[in-house]
Amino acid sequence: MRNHFKKYALLLIAGLVICSMSCEKDSKGGGEGGFIINARNIIIDGNDSNIAAVKAIMWNRQSGEDEPIATGTYENGRFKLTLPNTIDDCYLDKASNLGGRWRYISNPNVKMGEICYISAYNEADNEIGSFGYFESRDTSATYVYADRSVTITGSYDGREGIFIYDCSLKKGWNVVYYISWGEDEDEDYRYHTLTTKKPSNITLKWHYHGWGKSSATKK
Repeated sequence: MRNHFKKYALLLIAGLVICSMSCEKDSKGGGEGGFIINARNIIIDGNDSNIAAVKAIMWNRQSGEDEPIATGTYENGRFKLTLPNTIDDCYLDKASNLGGRWRYISNPNVKMGEICYISAYNEADNEIGSFGYFESRDTSATYVYADRSVTITGSYDGREGIFIYDCSLKKGWNVVYYISWGEDEDEDYRYHTLTTKKPSNITLKWHYHGWGKSSATKK
């Protein structure tokens, strides 16, 4: 099920790289404490009684491994994560590495990375479930880090449909929203919008899916 949640986050990088919050005010940036994610009123699918820690995961491009960059606590259907103000280059990729798609980005020297997924761990540090922030499979949000302010605008006709970018990223962490619509039968007519402007017509909620006993050995 982690891959199901991870899909929402990876769509941002898939479109560019190809390679509780019960409301917006619960995401806070800036300050020495880092970018805070307060997930509240989480919708639970499965058993959450064994959650001892919550970790935000990024992909290390040097090691080729998924690694935690922030750890928080979970209690009574909520968790809090503080993302670090600065991210090592091993978790970021330069826009100039994106091939021809860098033309949608105002500064080709910008380095970006994103939270691939947010996972739950038990006391033995085994991964036992995943969290996602979405309304449906077609409306979701993810967290993107940029090492400088940059805009991403334009559209791209790709294998998975047409991607429309309307992003104004500030230095540090940003919330990027993903909205998809169109005909499922023909991906050529499916549209994917990536924007930093929170849509007014959708309500995103945090969800948790536990993996059950079969996942107790997963790391």
